[in-house]
Amino acid sequence: MIMREGQTSHAVRSLTFPWYTPRLALVVGVLLVIVLTFGGFWLVYFWQRSREITPLRAENIELRQAIAKLPALEAEMERHREFTRRVAKLIGMDVTNFEDSTLSASAVSQRAAGQLSSLDTLGSPTVPESVASLTPHGVLVTNCKADPNNQPRGMPVLGRVSQIYSPNATNPVLRHYGIDLAAQEGLPVYAAASGTVESAGEDKIFGRLIVVDHGNGFKTSYGHNSRLLKQTGDHVQRGAIIAFSGNTGISTAPHVHYEIQHNGTTVDPAAFLGP
Repeated sequence: MIMREGQTSHAVRSLTFPWYTPRLALVVGVLLVIVLTFGGFWLVYFWQRSREITPLRAENIELRQAIAKLPALEAEMERHREFTRRVAKLIGMDVTNFEDSTLSASAVSQRAAGQLSSLDTLGSPTVPESVASLTPHGVLVTNCKADPNNQPRGMPVLGRVSQIYSPNATNPVLRHYGIDLAAQEGLPVYAAASGTVESAGEDKIFGRLIVVDHGNGFKTSYGHNSRLLKQTGDHVQRGAIIAFSGNTGISTAPHVHYEIQHNGTTVDPAAFLGP
């Protein structure tokens, strides 16, 4: 080779790969595909699991909050039990063991069955003067002495306290502005004091409701009746039969919702149930 002036010679180099290089590359590629495939699978799996865990965590928090409220609810229920014991003691019932208590209206109803069986709920009722009372002490309105100030006195129906006065209950379900008196349907409901019927008619919640204004700041309400015997404007004497117990309105069993207001504010009827 003839080289001219100014030219330089360059050596030609060649690269030689080992014979196993293509196989190695193939193996690495396969491994890379396997790693990416499994990695993608686990990535999708954990992503889906995280989506499931998020609501579970929220439910867990709500459950913990609910569990935290249980002691307060139990304490409130115990206050209700204690209140019921005091009311039962007031009317002469023995409820030492609240859970095993026989605070049912069956025994009470049996006492009055003989005297009330002839009651005609479709006509003008005639009720004997000596209606069977809950206890020997007597707690029905008809068995209580009249209050000199015409305040409500006695139980307006032959029954038992099935729900107490609890206007400040933290649980809305337990919030109650009167008391419920479980009573056999068709029993007479008595005016707890003399007064004038302020209203008598249908109510969305209390069904057939009658409200009596006693003219001294006191008003009494009697709800869920099966039939009303008085009309708005009627004057009633204490102990007069104004309705019959029933299961009207929002009610799951026959009872009378009994409510007392004093100067526009509800008060606990338990203080007025004694003889």
